[in-house]
Amino acid sequence: MSVDMTYASESAAGKTMTSMSKFLMLMAGILALSIMLRTVLGTTPDVSWLIDMCARMLDGEIAYVDIFETTPPVPVLLYMPGAFAEQITGIGAEIFVYGYFYGVYLACLWLFWRILPSSIQGIGDVRFGIILPVAIFLFLLSHDSVAQRETMAAALVLPMLGVLMVYGEKGVWAGPGLRFWSAVLAGLAAAVKPPLFALPILLLGVWLLWRERSLRPLWSSGLILSGVVAVVVTVLSLAAYPEYLDGVTQLMRDIYVPTRAMNAVGWGVFPETVLALFRTHASLPLIMIVAIFLFSPRIEKKIRLWPAYQLLVLLSAGYIFVFLLQGKFFGYHIVPAVMFAFAGLWALVHHQLETGDRKTTLRRAAPILLLVIMAGANFVKLDDRRQALSDFAWAQNLDNPTAIAMSPDISIGFPLARQVNAKWIDRIHSQWAVYYSHVSKQRFDEDSEKWQIYQRYYQSELARTIALIEQQQPELIFQCIAETCQWLNEAFLARSPHLLDNYREVTRQGLTAVWQRQSAP
Repeated sequence: MSVDMTYASESAAGKTMTSMSKFLMLMAGILALSIMLRTVLGTTPDVSWLIDMCARMLDGEIAYVDIFETTPPVPVLLYMPGAFAEQITGIGAEIFVYGYFYGVYLACLWLFWRILPSSIQGIGDVRFGIILPVAIFLFLLSHDSVAQRETMAAALVLPMLGVLMVYGEKGVWAGPGLRFWSAVLAGLAAAVKPPLFALPILLLGVWLLWRERSLRPLWSSGLILSGVVAVVVTVLSLAAYPEYLDGVTQLMRDIYVPTRAMNAVGWGVFPETVLALFRTHASLPLIMIVAIFLFSPRIEKKIRLWPAYQLLVLLSAGYIFVFLLQGKFFGYHIVPAVMFAFAGLWALVHHQLETGDRKTTLRRAAPILLLVIMAGANFVKLDDRRQALSDFAWAQNLDNPTAIAMSPDISIGFPLARQVNAKWIDRIHSQWAVYYSHVSKQRFDEDSEKWQIYQRYYQSELARTIALIEQQQPELIFQCIAETCQWLNEAFLARSPHLLDNYREVTRQGLTAVWQRQSAP
């Protein structure tokens, strides 16, 4: 009998090691494939611009004075280590940025793994039921958004999610050290885009209050510490860059926030336009959340989901709300919501396969089919579809040229400017203030105060950009030539008909025309 028991134990241990080997091999394969994808997908415009902004700050320019950016200091400084490493080594900052973003994601996944038990009710083996889908999403399905702030915030929330999952199922807290670091990381996640990214963390607190009817768990979980960390980091960053609260906030108040708010109202914040959600990227996590409610296992056949599913749905819903509140509807803004919904959908499929649930074919097949469809749709929808330049023959003889954009969109100038080692002379990446003013003023009568404000910004920003081109005469001008940009090109030439007289068009690819100065200024 003892021999049989020993053999059984060794056999179980062998199976565990085999399972672990498979898991680690899958993780290694995900990382390798992700690294290969980076060479194909390149760097997103936002990441490229913020790296350039950090490089200019290191060269002595003043953030929010010489460089105008609506993003608060904390998310900008995420890219400072990469810019600093580039100055020291001469190697492109993008390599360092992707490197330490990968490092942070792996650290968060490792901490998440450390916190979770080996199995969770309603899901099963956490390695394949939770950790694997999150890793697949972070490194692969996030498309080219791997180094976006939103993806970083989603990863930083994972350890706190693990703490609450354990408590929700077992009623016990993870060790104090694990809770401390989870709280710190969750606080940093909120600080990545304050105050918007604080909302999903607040929802976790609401969930805990609803469950326990007591304030004490908020302290025990570390959520209060998370709030303190978020506030302290945000305040310190604003103290270090007080200029953000000067000129930028005025522009934000007059142009940026009202325009985004009007977008949000028109796209589904109010009940009468809720169907418009499906015209945005929010349709992906919404469909997955509905599937989780329809197909996931219940607690004692009641409506209530298992705690793990509750938390995943809650976080996804919170980030959907943040997505709508911003009124931008860019693909990468929905990344956190999709990640948590995707993990929940994967978890219920894993549970069905692991337990051998023999319910109706439809109940088994539907979530599996939906998971595959959503994975593909997510990868496609998160593609910003920008038409990057492929022919750089025109740039071969350039030596750190100066550059500016004539475009309402960031993707015309970046990452193109960094690809040709151009020195950006404008304080902003595009004429987004002109664009916002142009769009917003059409919603008001010409004699209204709002129209007057938008018109003033429209005229002043156009005049400022024209004066910059005429005075500094940059060597390159990147111009948007899409149909949707013609109004801006016409506005430039209407105010200054000879603006491009000293330039010749050297290439025209996709949505971009590149103009090069013909002679010295």
